[in-house]
Amino acid sequence: MKKYLWIISLSLYLLAFILPVYSTTKGPATFGQGIPMLALGWIQAFTEKGLALAWFANPLFIIALCTTKKYPVTSVFFAAFAILTALCFLRGGVIYLPHDATHFAYLTGIKIGYWTWLASMVVVLVGAVLRWKGRN
Repeated sequence: MKKYLWIISLSLYLLAFILPVYSTTKGPATFGQGIPMLALGWIQAFTEKGLALAWFANPLFIIALCTTKKYPVTSVFFAAFAILTALCFLRGGVIYLPHDATHFAYLTGIKIGYWTWLASMVVVLVGAVLRWKGRN
């Protein structure tokens, strides 16, 4: 994978942390939603509520990003799986809100931060496929 694709992918991923990600029944989207989502999103996996599966796209993305140069086939697999996992967020449902007293709300809208996060995974997939096919 060309270095610029790696940088674009990582930049999009980091940018997604500060952009509005979602709106809920408890309020509109705000800047910086991605940081607590990354830090505490795994908690949903243990509560069996809502959109927990989508959080697991984060470690899959990191593995894909780190394996692109030496193991492009592995990177393709992890990037594709990260995208499929991230798409689970689109089905909506209950989301964990660490700053709210009830801790849960219903998702009412998907914002630019989510699409930026997803785009970072698509870029790493494209870069890994190009590397695998020998074009990079």
